Amino acid sequence: MPAPAGLARDLAAIVGTKHVREARAERVTYSMDGLPTHRRVPDLVVLPGSREELIAVVRLLAALGVPFVPRGAGTGLSGGALADEGAVLLVLTRLNRVLKMDPANRLAVVEPGVVNAKLGAAAR
Repeated sequence: MPAPAGLARDLAAIVGTKHVREARAERVTYSMDGLPTHRRVPDLVVLPGSREELIAVVRLLAALGVPFVPRGAGTGLSGGALADEGAVLLVLTRLNRVLKMDPANRLAVVEPGVVNAKLGAAAR
């Protein structure tokens, strides 16, 4: 099932036009994770940049009954971050802040888009 008409426009109103990927050439970038044997081009890609944007996007998709798949950096090896047909790929790479470091307890609180290199640098 394709995305509802106007969905890209509604998502752009939340995250900004440059953070919604509609063109196939842009979406194909998100067609695989770290395991290139499984590929699936998502119908639509959205990149929220804050907690508030993420909540608004999820609420909109839920209200419209549109399935979504969250994706971090795309380094997984299981294909779990590939969007099924009709689903929106919710790319979380813009949510990339280290919120808290507690070395004594070996604890880090991070946003879902933090990559290992950034976390390692923050820990040093």
